[in-house]
Amino acid sequence: MDLTSKLSYLTQAAAFVALIIAAPLAVADEPTQDIDIRPDGVQVTGEMLDLSFSGITHKGTYAILREHTGTKHYTETTFEDGTVRYKEGDLVADGRWGRFGDRLCYEYQDPEMAGGCFYVYAVGNCYYYYSSNAAGILGARNGLYWVARSVKDGQKASCEPAIG
Repeated sequence: MDLTSKLSYLTQAAAFVALIIAAPLAVADEPTQDIDIRPDGVQVTGEMLDLSFSGITHKGTYAILREHTGTKHYTETTFEDGTVRYKEGDLVADGRWGRFGDRLCYEYQDPEMAGGCFYVYAVGNCYYYYSSNAAGILGARNGLYWVARSVKDGQKASCEPAIG
């Protein structure tokens, strides 16, 4: 199975599982952000995704606390060869990344890491990730809320609250 087929399958499977598991928790675990940044942002598309991510480390924050690691913070390096290294608390996961049209997609070897695809929007030097596969996951009703955001490692984030 090629990477595109695997990502499609993983995306659909993750969406189904997350909707089943997270649906009863949506109210209690509502994301902390209260606005849709897309009207104020610029969608990062096509080759700009490659330029913004290939060979670059991003430090990021999820909208909600991640239960399995007890943190909201992560670091992710997307290498030019298509591999990725992800760190979240004590969790370290390797995998593959790629751009599929205007979506940034991840696939991990660790079964605890669902991966998935995201539409990316930039506000200043901050990148906001909107799940392209399951509006409603973890309380992001109708896809209005970002699920994570990041800034390139070494940059001071222009968004508030601060990242990482």
